[in-house]
Amino acid sequence: MHQRTNAHQTGLNRDAEDRAGQPIVADALRRSADRHHFRMRSRVTRRDRLIEPAANDLSSDSNDRPNRHLASAPGALGFLERGRHEPVRFHRIRIIFRLCENVGFMATHHSDQARRMRHVVKRYAVNHGHHFHLKRIDPGDTGRIDPKDASQWLDYGLGRLTELQDKLFARSSWSLLVIFQAMDAAGKDSTIKHVMSGVNPQGCQVFSFKSPSEEELRHDFLWRTTKGLPERGRIGIFNRSYYEEVLAVRVHEDLLEHQHLPAELVTRDIWDERFEDIRAFERHLYRSGTLVLKFMLHVSKSEQRKRILERLDNPNKMWKFSASDLAERARWHDYAKAYEDMIRQTAAPHAPWHVVPADHKWFTRVVVAATIVEALDRLDLTLPTPRPAERRALAAARAAVLRERT
Repeated sequence: MHQRTNAHQTGLNRDAEDRAGQPIVADALRRSADRHHFRMRSRVTRRDRLIEPAANDLSSDSNDRPNRHLASAPGALGFLERGRHEPVRFHRIRIIFRLCENVGFMATHHSDQARRMRHVVKRYAVNHGHHFHLKRIDPGDTGRIDPKDASQWLDYGLGRLTELQDKLFARSSWSLLVIFQAMDAAGKDSTIKHVMSGVNPQGCQVFSFKSPSEEELRHDFLWRTTKGLPERGRIGIFNRSYYEEVLAVRVHEDLLEHQHLPAELVTRDIWDERFEDIRAFERHLYRSGTLVLKFMLHVSKSEQRKRILERLDNPNKMWKFSASDLAERARWHDYAKAYEDMIRQTAAPHAPWHVVPADHKWFTRVVVAATIVEALDRLDLTLPTPRPAERRALAAARAAVLRERT
């Protein structure tokens, strides 16, 4: 019996070395105790005595720090400290050891997945745009991720996003603004649809900004988007944004005539001035508790052609096509220059750009999800802890409910 227990102890030691996974293991074991309803005996039977020394060895091994950590966990492993007084059957110890091995593996796997996701995020982030060149980003890049693993990557990201959104909403101190900019047919709509599929709609709002209305043209260029900023605890998504004022309006300068600006303000410096205004605006948002993430979905001209043809040939997608798409496509190089200058001028550590390859939609979704998760992780969000007065109020409310007659 000693030999079998030591074998299980060796397996436990191997997986428990990852300190990051220890709280996960302990929590899983506590839940396991509730599920299996372990029965502690007050009388020590002959069969129970056989495993008693092994249990004591596990709890008292001074050279086994990970085991001592697990042995001190309340719940399912509490018997290790009470081995002499409340021994349990060996087969139950075996179940727990196997659970340790499985959960320990999962914790290590998730830690590795998170590390790889951080690497992917860093690969496409632009925090300082001075030396940025759009041509250095390959629209067909997939970050050496196997397409077969795409669903696993996305599921992991969406799972983490759901957890973090709950904390963001519960805390209601920070808010998150996610901006998407791209050429036509780059996949903005589908990315928003897939990445935000697991998010609670009560804590998320999406705004699509198309051609401005006459009312919007009679205000400053930031006015119409400012109305859609997310409140604290919420995620706001801009499908296009105020950046159209330094993209579409810059490529088609005749649009400035419709903005009712004083003639003396429309100078050759207007684009630099708008960049300055945007930088100041995003700095103000960050200082007010709004985290800004900006995505430029970088699609190649050949892939855009393929997707436009698909829209024209597929009856279910014809509604997505607009004649203006071809006119904008004809100005491809002008838009490329405008995007490059925009990123150079407005990338900042507090409001970075993420230039995401968009020729493969599955990869675009993986990178966007990973980026949002990584940004929320940095906020170190936790669920609110009730204060003493609130705890007393909660206790009183619970007592009142228990007194009710059903």
